[in-house]
Amino acid sequence: MDAIRKETPKDVTRRIDLATSVANRLYDILEERGLSQKEFARQMKKTEAEVSRWLSGTHNFTFATIAKIESVLGTELLFCNTPQPVKLIPYFIPVAKHEDVVLVDKNKKYNYKPIYKYEKSNFL
Repeated sequence: MDAIRKETPKDVTRRIDLATSVANRLYDILEERGLSQKEFARQMKKTEAEVSRWLSGTHNFTFATIAKIESVLGTELLFCNTPQPVKLIPYFIPVAKHEDVVLVDKNKKYNYKPIYKYEKSNFL
């Protein structure tokens, strides 16, 4: 099993973790409210089988489905951390002008102009 986990791409592992977290949160809310899957399915206008798939931890939820669930239950399923400030990180593109930044390696001389792109932040 450990060998399989090591070979599993990180994005797949993260997707499974997120789906399981959402399913567990939904299950906890239903338990707290004493709602059966059948009653919740009726409120959502879905089949019991679909709600069962949601609770299995393998369903790929859309934001539309999550919003509908939150609306019906009157509570949030997802909690996002307060976003970290987005940092600008410099990277360089080649330019033809001599007055721009000049970087030199062993074999070649390159002219580069600094520009910026956004660094990704973790919101979940």
